[in-house]
Amino acid sequence: MELTPPDCTATCPATNWNSTLFDEVLADFMLDVCGPDAVHGGPCLHSTAMQLAVPPSWLYVDGLDPAKIPADPWEENPWGEYNQGVNLTDETGEEMGAYFARVVEHYTAGGHHDSCGHW
Repeated sequence: MELTPPDCTATCPATNWNSTLFDEVLADFMLDVCGPDAVHGGPCLHSTAMQLAVPPSWLYVDGLDPAKIPADPWEENPWGEYNQGVNLTDETGEEMGAYFARVVEHYTAGGHHDSCGHW
C-alpha cells in the first residue's frame, strides 16, 4: 500500500501508493468468498469484513526503516521485523487515521486521494 513515507515536493510529484500486490491477494480472496458473479456486481455468497491491521512502519518513530523493505515482499520476507514500532510520529493519531481512511476509500470508492493529493 503505502510502504514508504510520502514526498509531496515539487521534485517528486508522483504518489508513493502501490496496492498491486495486495489487490491480487484481495481479489483472489473475494472471488473465493463471494463467487464469480460478485466481480460483475452480482450478490456476494458470504458476508465479509476487511480487517485493517498493519499500518506502515514509517508512521512510527521506531518503525522499520522503509529502505529495508524489498520491492517484492513475496521474494524476501521482512514482515517478521516489520511490526516493530510503538511511538507514533504523530502523537495525535491523525496521520494513522488518514492512512486507514485512504485504504478504506481505495476499496470502497474505487480509488483515493493520497497524502499528496493525487487520485
